[in-house]
Amino acid sequence: TLSNRVDYPKGEPENPLTQAEMEAKFRELAMFGGLSKEGCDEVINEVWKEDFDLYEILKRVQRFKSSKVQEFKEFKGSRV
Repeated sequence: TLSNRVDYPKGEPENPLTQAEMEAKFRELAMFGGLSKEGCDEVINEVWKEDFDLYEILKRVQRFKSSKVQEFKEFKGSRV
């Protein structure tokens, strides 16, 4: 049996994610949640700006999510 001790797993302050790893993790989770690749790109580009506005980013994501929910409801309704 092999074993290895990891005192600080990846993502801990002592072993932080790289910018590329953070972006990849965000993309994977956001796309799983329904955000498009273009939406992910927009959020990532905005976040890396020095003076980004988190409120504006969240509003954009919410608008996108709301439109996807509406599309799903319309699709589901058309199948009844």
